[in-house]
Amino acid sequence: MAEIIQERIEDRLPELEQLERIGLFSHAEIKAIIKKASDLEYRIQRRTLFKEDFINYVQYEINLLELIQRRRTRIGYSFKKDEIENSIVHRVQGVFRRASAKWKDDVQLWLSYVVFCKKWCRVKM
Repeated sequence: MAEIIQERIEDRLPELEQLERIGLFSHAEIKAIIKKASDLEYRIQRRTLFKEDFINYVQYEINLLELIQRRRTRIGYSFKKDEIENSIVHRVQGVFRRASAKWKDDVQLWLSYVVFCKKWCRVKM
């Protein structure tokens, strides 16, 4: 289990390094993002899964996307959007897919997924 989580955190590193390099986040903020993301990954990889853990993870990633968007507009930096935001959107879609596969009858979860895709997805799923 730890290997999977470590791999997912390592998959985040290029986008996080990019965020630090362009000045949207400081080194301390990147470390806090990694710590929070690894905690959330451990929660959704447990043997006993809870829907709230998936929802918290999705909400954290959406908040991160919105923070990136606000900081981009504040400093006027519009480059490298595809490299950064698309990987986060793809990760959130994966978490939504896992949660919706586990809790198939939860209509609110499906509707949240649809709302997320309408807002953030630029390409077909």
